[in-house]
Amino acid sequence: MKISLVPIRRTVATALLISLSWLSPVEADESPEGLRFFESKIRPVLVAQCYACHSSEAAKQGKLRGQLLLDSREATRQGGESGPAIVPGQPDESLLLSAIRHDSFEMPPKGKLPDSVIADFAKWIEMGAPDPREAGEPVVTSRQIDIEAGREFWSFQPLAHILPPDVADRAEWSLNEIDAFILKRQEDVGVWPNQIAEPRILVRRAWFDLLGLPPTPEEIREWTKRLSSGTTKQGLNRQVWSELLDHLLASEHYGERWARHWMDIWR
Repeated sequence: MKISLVPIRRTVATALLISLSWLSPVEADESPEGLRFFESKIRPVLVAQCYACHSSEAAKQGKLRGQLLLDSREATRQGGESGPAIVPGQPDESLLLSAIRHDSFEMPPKGKLPDSVIADFAKWIEMGAPDPREAGEPVVTSRQIDIEAGREFWSFQPLAHILPPDVADRAEWSLNEIDAFILKRQEDVGVWPNQIAEPRILVRRAWFDLLGLPPTPEEIREWTKRLSSGTTKQGLNRQVWSELLDHLLASEHYGERWARHWMDIWR
């Protein structure tokens, strides 16, 4: 009876490769590209989603879960009560990846992370889990809200009557109390407003600012003439200027110009 040795050789070769993989751990890609990948794709997620329960700061506050620290390279690879969180080069052996996939544990408990984020973690582990963090690095994990400090925020302050500041050229430049505040700030830093542009230039600026389109030659002539007629303060008919702005704001092109931002997001 003749026995084929091919299957046996294949089995031995497979076993040898497996043993060598355990004896030769995958080295992390510590290149600038690998570290950039960690800093841009991995660290922000760890800080936002994991540090509240798995960091040295959480341990100080008595909030550490599963004796698992994820705020340093050594702690992440050592793992917690269930074993190593990360096994470089071996995604299937890394409990952290299993947890965020909701295969074994379900982390974070509030909901599964996006598939793209999970894919980033898998890629990071396959790269050897490059990680420049050292134990003892300061981290900010507190999500507590300081109610008293929040009450001091300007938008929560009661309305009050504020007198406009005294400015040197208020009579020459500002038209209302808001302009006085703007001019005061300019005076403080030593800059001064330019003279108001001539009516023809203002017409073009208004069209481009509000509609994103140039006015036609007829529109330029019409509104330039109207703005120049019966000139008031600073050589500009303010009533006509207000009418021009209302005219542009009522245009369908105004809606088209600004709706494109929302349409880009919707796409």
